[in-house]
Amino acid sequence: MEIRSGLPSSPRGSQSPNRNKNLRRQIDDARLYLTPKFFFGLALIATALVAAIIINTSSQRTISVWRATEDLAPGSIISAEKIAPTKVLLPENAKNYLSADAELVGATVLRSISVDELIPAYSISNQVDRDFLRVPLSIPSSSLPFGLISGNVVDVYAIPASHTAISASINDKSAQLLIASVGIEGIDSSSRDLGGNTTLTLLVPESLVRIVLSGLIDQQIIVVKRIV
Repeated sequence: MEIRSGLPSSPRGSQSPNRNKNLRRQIDDARLYLTPKFFFGLALIATALVAAIIINTSSQRTISVWRATEDLAPGSIISAEKIAPTKVLLPENAKNYLSADAELVGATVLRSISVDELIPAYSISNQVDRDFLRVPLSIPSSSLPFGLISGNVVDVYAIPASHTAISASINDKSAQLLIASVGIEGIDSSSRDLGGNTTLTLLVPESLVRIVLSGLIDQQIIVVKRIV
């Protein structure tokens, strides 16, 4: 006796059309997404990821160092407003510059440092240089270069008082170099607008102070700015 199941049997191949429909539907759905806009967006995402990796790698190679916010002359003392930290990419020569973690306020400048220049480690000393003295000079504005500011490095010349400033009669014998490459610590130009003199405070090595002061007797002072 043959026993039959109560479940109806499916005819062979009846599921094949359904599978084909599902496959076609999946292909159609894929075509909706795989458009030029899709690939363009994918490229943008990839570019952003690569850029983020590059930026992250670069940021890990940057360090914070000190830079000068104004010209610093040899012999001057660094104060808080004269320096500022800045981040720079220094993969190889970072040791040549002073980290922003280093305490610089109160240190002495050993060589000229220009505004916005990174401060080299060899350009300052933590010991106050007692050899520099502050020497005031009152000089006519016509004997000063334009744009002179604190921190500039200058040469100081003297000419006989009988000559006018920057006169054609000045020659090698009448013009005397009193001191070269001295820094300006401060400038008082409050009387300049009134036609008066401008007072400069120079940082002069103690051994040269007498030479500078003796050159002021019956002579006119000319200040020449150095480009450093």
